[in-house]
This record gives sequence, C-alpha cells and structure tokens, in this order.
Amino acid sequence: MNEKLAVHGETVLWKPGPDAAAGPMGRFLASASARHVPDEIVAVPGVPVTHAGKKVEVPVKKLFTGADPRSVDRGALANPDALDWFVARAQELGRQTVREVEDAESGAGRALHG
Repeated sequence: MNEKLAVHGETVLWKPGPDAAAGPMGRFLASASARHVPDEIVAVPGVPVTHAGKKVEVPVKKLFTGADPRSVDRGALANPDALDWFVARAQELGRQTVREVEDAESGAGRALHG
C-alpha cells in the first residue's frame, strides 16, 4: 500500500497511492470497528515531511486548532509547498466554524426575542 495518511480529529487526510481503487474507507471498515472509522476522508496533494522524511503532524494539527501559519518553520520541510494546502484547508474550516457559531447565536437570539 502506497498511501499516506494524516489524521486530524475525525478527518483522515489521504494521498492516494496506486491501489486507490480499493478505497481507503473500505479498508477502514474492514479492519476497524465503526468507532474508529473517520467521518470524512479527504485526498491531499502531498503530506509535509522533514528533510529526514518524517511526517510533520504537530505543526499541521496546530494549524487546524487556529495557529498562525507563519509559526511553521518551512525551512525544516523537505516539501514546504505541501503545507499550503493544509493552511488553506484549516482557514476554510475555521471560517465554516465561525459561520456556524454566528448562525447558531443569531438563531438563539431570534428564539429568545422572537
């Protein structure tokens, strides 16, 4: 299997390998209980790695928890361009979360006052 996985919460970020036709969700369902199957599987263009070839998990996780993208040392990455997708995705999810909170608050305000 030539796939690369990075896990964030209930989302698995996946870079397809040559056997992608078998589908990662099917393999998860076959090898894990339903409790351990992610809610979503997202294909990524690349997984950021250090010059030693280690996956960069902690800085990516911090991006998804709201850390400033400038806090990641791109000089430590063998493929710093791979980080761009994660920065954009984290910002997109952050905007969605803000919208959800604002919508919930405005709905609660209407329920209290309407």
